[in-house]
Amino acid sequence: MTQAKGSEALHYHAKLCFNCLSPSLANFPKSRYQLSGGCLKCPANSCIGGISFETFIKRECCTVAQSLRAKETFEKIDIDLQKVKRNSSAEAIETVSEELDSFIEKYSNFFPKNDRNSCAVCLEKYDDKKRIECTLLCGHRSCFECLTQLPNENCPTCRKAFTNEQIIKLF
Repeated sequence: MTQAKGSEALHYHAKLCFNCLSPSLANFPKSRYQLSGGCLKCPANSCIGGISFETFIKRECCTVAQSLRAKETFEKIDIDLQKVKRNSSAEAIETVSEELDSFIEKYSNFFPKNDRNSCAVCLEKYDDKKRIECTLLCGHRSCFECLTQLPNENCPTCRKAFTNEQIIKLF
């Protein structure tokens, strides 16, 4: 083997990284190969020359590759945010709210109309014993029993807050 041919062989094998050669290291005598750190191209195709595997993975060879890494990171973050948004409870509540509005609109004639002589909550007729007619400061009417048993003190019609002291009994 002449010096030129030996030099060409070393040049060829100098471009192979350890991982490429490791499966076949046992088949090569040490004089036939030379390991290098590997030779990869810039991921942004802007650098001239080869770069190491670590530099390639970290996108550290040039500012263009670094901005490519930042772009890839931001795209991944955006995808993750979209997944979170799709699975968030706020969006689920909005979807349920839209479905509820659609249901109410579709079946609005099915529900009984509230007349002036019935409680807006239980739809029972007012009487002098159990269903005493009351009004709130907002002007909406319901029976005393329903208003005092609400889980939160908000008008069942307009959701305006009230206290038990603000319930006005109508006789």
